[in-house]
Amino acid sequence: MGTNGYESRGTELVHAKFLGVRSSAWSLVLTGLTLWLGACGILTIKPASAGTETEASRKRAVRYDGPECYQVLYTPEESRERHELQTDTSAAAQVLLATCARNEYRGHTQDPKIAAVRFMDFYEGYDERSADPILLAATTINEHYSLNGGGGIYMGGRGAPPLIALFLGPVEEPELTKALASVQVPDDAKQAFIENFREAKSHFTHQTNQLEGAYKELFVDVPKQVQARRKSQFEAQAANWSTLDGYAERIKQAAAKQGGDPELLEDLKALRVKVVESSKDDYLKDPLFARLTREIALQYALAQDAASLAAERRVFRRDFREPDPFPETLAVEVYYAQIELINEFRVAKDKFRKAKYAGLDDATAKARAGRDFEDVIPSDLRVPEQMGIPEYEKLLDKRRQAFPFQEVVETMTPKEDGVLVAFKKTPIKTFEYYGCYRTNRIRRISSDGRIEYEEHCNTRPKVEMHENVKPLLFPAEEAQWLKRGTKIRGVSVGGQGRVVWLIEKEEIVSERGYPVPHRPANPKA
Repeated sequence: MGTNGYESRGTELVHAKFLGVRSSAWSLVLTGLTLWLGACGILTIKPASAGTETEASRKRAVRYDGPECYQVLYTPEESRERHELQTDTSAAAQVLLATCARNEYRGHTQDPKIAAVRFMDFYEGYDERSADPILLAATTINEHYSLNGGGGIYMGGRGAPPLIALFLGPVEEPELTKALASVQVPDDAKQAFIENFREAKSHFTHQTNQLEGAYKELFVDVPKQVQARRKSQFEAQAANWSTLDGYAERIKQAAAKQGGDPELLEDLKALRVKVVESSKDDYLKDPLFARLTREIALQYALAQDAASLAAERRVFRRDFREPDPFPETLAVEVYYAQIELINEFRVAKDKFRKAKYAGLDDATAKARAGRDFEDVIPSDLRVPEQMGIPEYEKLLDKRRQAFPFQEVVETMTPKEDGVLVAFKKTPIKTFEYYGCYRTNRIRRISSDGRIEYEEHCNTRPKVEMHENVKPLLFPAEEAQWLKRGTKIRGVSVGGQGRVVWLIEKEEIVSERGYPVPHRPANPKA
């Protein structure tokens, strides 16, 4: 630093406190020059309490230290007070957060005004059809420098670097540079962002390349396989995705309406039928089918239709006990695929142990295991926070418990507000008493001296018809799918019934009113 009170940092000048200048007149001249240079964008004007850069900040490859940083950071002096983080996922804000230097002054380090995007949040809501390269790069920079004390929030676990590297694969510097062109931040900040991204990408790629064997299969191969399969599903359903995109504004408006949008609900249901018809694989594994089921469930919640909401939730429970994976997001699919592979690891490990207990050598025991395996701790996997349809029941004015049932239709009685459906009663073998008579054997003498004698009865078998489920009221629309003898698997809520599946010869043939490829109603584990 020279006696003029300025120091050079890269391509910019940072204004420092005047040192050794006692002339008030000279100070006024310098202050006027400083303000003019700052207005012209030549000089960065910083408060006297700006402080010095922290050690953690210096670990970043390149830092930007311009006045724009105060859009996203408090001064160290301001950081004395507690502030709530604001949310701003705009490209400009996140670029500055990922590149601006952090300073400290009198023991106080600069706090951010805005929350930095975290990879875990980006990952869970990742939309493969419209990924933002700038936000992805920002999360990568944040994750990388958090490992080195640079102010990020590390996702944690052995599985984090491969996931980040997987996302980074398609993002190249030319593409990132092009995306940054329209972002309203100084060129120096853009350049610092690109250089930090370059280093972060190199780090995670290197970390991923270190994985071998079962770890590589679990953390690298499985996510790649899931991503590739989802890509083909997006391509196959491109026309239907386009239709859903066209509903975006209607979906947004319906969420603010009392009762939702009945016409939108019908359009969403019709689109879901098209997805089932055009699916080349199991439609329950299609991201668009899951997305539509969620949107339909939301509309039922807005309409206060608790029974239909419960029915939609059951769509992803083929055996009505354990839920199937809800494949709306990549994060959920990757997690379930990794869990499936970990179960294979456990089986292999069990075979290996049995072979070792039998006295076999390591090579033979590994051969009997049938595959490589590793012990994986839970923290190595990223467990998505949202694993299925959100808890839309919170939108209901009155929450009631839903009960699943499987019954055969016996009678159908039209009512003003629907159709009352009674179900076939189940014969229960029991017995009844007959020919009872009193014996002379004393059973009990009461305190007042009264004598009670034993009674002897004959028994004979009897069959009683038991009503498993009381009659339920179904909407007229759903009642059209039913007739006497129809086997239903559905849900009941407060006397209201809804159909989830229709079953013929122990196979599901229809779901929520639309035909589906036949599958076992009770799949074996």
